[in-house]
Amino acid sequence: LFICMIFNSYPAIITSLLMQTHSNWRLWLIHDGSNSTGLRQIVDSFNDQRITYLETEERIGNWGHEWRRWALDEIKAKKEFPECDYIVITNADNYYVPVFCEKMLGGLNLNIIATYCSQMVHSYMGWAVINCKMERGFIDAGNVMIQRDIACDIGWQKSKHHSADWFYFNDVMKKYGKDRFTMVPGCLFVHN
Repeated sequence: LFICMIFNSYPAIITSLLMQTHSNWRLWLIHDGSNSTGLRQIVDSFNDQRITYLETEERIGNWGHEWRRWALDEIKAKKEFPECDYIVITNADNYYVPVFCEKMLGGLNLNIIATYCSQMVHSYMGWAVINCKMERGFIDAGNVMIQRDIACDIGWQKSKHHSADWFYFNDVMKKYGKDRFTMVPGCLFVHN
């Protein structure tokens, strides 16, 4: 399951997910507040049952972190997407190479609870390729896949911080161990 925040922009992520070699994915596209740009019609035009679109009643801002927290809480309460086993938290302008799901899922096993790709292209760094590691400033929510139950157990706690994704990963590592994350080779993700 890709939990994906969007605000008045085109959902570019959809085309990269449609091209995945592993077709068993879901996208929960959450718009921060009401939308008047025709986004619902754009999403509907893809005509794909794997995509769920939601407009929240209230606009909160803050990079969508409050809605990420809410989404994980909803999933934890078994209200949403009970069939999904793994979670990626992302944004609508991000891009995933066609083998992202296949490679990331291939790195998981009984002892490994989360995977991340070894490299990513990141807009904050002038579109440079970043060698990823589980340290603040070298990882992004969009290139990490975590077991659903663990993601929901930890939740998105630091929703007031720009680097809330780092605190989320750090909380997972503190409780479950850094050795339960594994790096998957490849530059599989572009943060826009």
